[in-house]
Amino acid sequence: MNILIIATYFVPDSAIAAVRPYMLAGHLAENGHQVTVLRAGIFQRLPFDEYDESNEPFEVITALGSDCDAEKFRRGEYKPSPKMEKVKYPFIPLFARVALRFVRDGVRKVIQHKPPRFLEEPMRILEAQKQTLLNMQGRTFDVVFSTFGNMENIEAGIFAADHFHARLIMDYRDSPVDRTEWMDIVRNAEAVKMTKRVLERADCVTAVSDALAEEIRGYRPGTRVVTVHNGFDDTLPLPDASPEEGVLSVCYTGTLYLDSMPALRMLVQCIAGMISRGELERKRIRFHYAGSHAEEFRAVFEKNGIADILTDHGYLSRQETLRLQTASDLFLVLSWNRRNSQGILTGKFYEGIQTGKPILVCVSGNLAGSELMQLQQQYQYGFCLEQASAKKQLPALEAYISQLCQEKLANGRLSYQPSEALRSAFGYTGIARQVRQIMEELVTKR
Repeated sequence: MNILIIATYFVPDSAIAAVRPYMLAGHLAENGHQVTVLRAGIFQRLPFDEYDESNEPFEVITALGSDCDAEKFRRGEYKPSPKMEKVKYPFIPLFARVALRFVRDGVRKVIQHKPPRFLEEPMRILEAQKQTLLNMQGRTFDVVFSTFGNMENIEAGIFAADHFHARLIMDYRDSPVDRTEWMDIVRNAEAVKMTKRVLERADCVTAVSDALAEEIRGYRPGTRVVTVHNGFDDTLPLPDASPEEGVLSVCYTGTLYLDSMPALRMLVQCIAGMISRGELERKRIRFHYAGSHAEEFRAVFEKNGIADILTDHGYLSRQETLRLQTASDLFLVLSWNRRNSQGILTGKFYEGIQTGKPILVCVSGNLAGSELMQLQQQYQYGFCLEQASAKKQLPALEAYISQLCQEKLANGRLSYQPSEALRSAFGYTGIARQVRQIMEELVTKR
């Protein structure tokens, strides 16, 4: 098959949004398919500094041309900054910022005849995508696999499928409605409208979790929506890394989302309580953090009086991050599950499976029975604590941490081994096979 993958973010970008299309492109190409990737060329996160594009078995075309970040990185001219963008005018309350945006976008539409501000960048990228697709003269594609997380890819996917007379798979890794800005009526209404449009056109829709698939299906009942999980690179060898002696080491790497902050506070309060009651020796546990949110992470530990057990490693490269994860005993995942935001399977969960370490998942939110809890019950990957039922679960978590500490001190390492079923379900070898089967079915039925 000739396959076109459309993605805003693509490796060397280090975001999970970039890894998914990259892994699928590689596996599909290695299975004999001709794969072309149309990326925007911008970065969501800092790029992998050790990444080399020269040996990839697929073609990458950049919509935004030679002056974009991805092409500068390719030429060795990109100058990254680890500082994350801060909220503009943070002293203005959220509801006031949303109201101001609503008025601003109304003025732009009615008086200036311009699109809302939030659509400016997607429309710029979309126009570049369309022009690039039109320039692909003489090419044919059997399947277009377009990834959602940015609005432009909905329209670009439809445009490409129509232009090349190809089957269209729309892949959702996020909800079309931004739950963190739930009062942003204009943006969410536009996202829902575009989602309904693609559901009418797509030959198949995929989603990264069961809850997200159910949400997408609700916009147009009867639409075929298939769960295709995110995953980890099961072909990547792990670095040799010896665990820290005499302590139970816990690691968390990457982004600390606002929605998952209550989960972190809940865990740190639990650890601090165990230390204050003498149930856990302070010197026997160590937390390691690597990423760009060290201030927020440290503030939680300081508030609970245990900042001394936290080590900040700063921003690490991809390989250095993997080495830290592999050297730790327990892999921490923070997520959330609320009535208006379900099915959040953060990429850190898949990274935890990759390391082969037991995974400690803490889920904030008011809804019990998250998919992460269901996966714990199915695969026994470690421990899952949900804020919605924390009172009942906290004693079990304390016992779990104590048991791990005792085992580490007695044996020098933990005996945990992930099940083959867990690795098989979330390794990209199997995930790519599932996507390939969907594509082959669509092409055969054509």
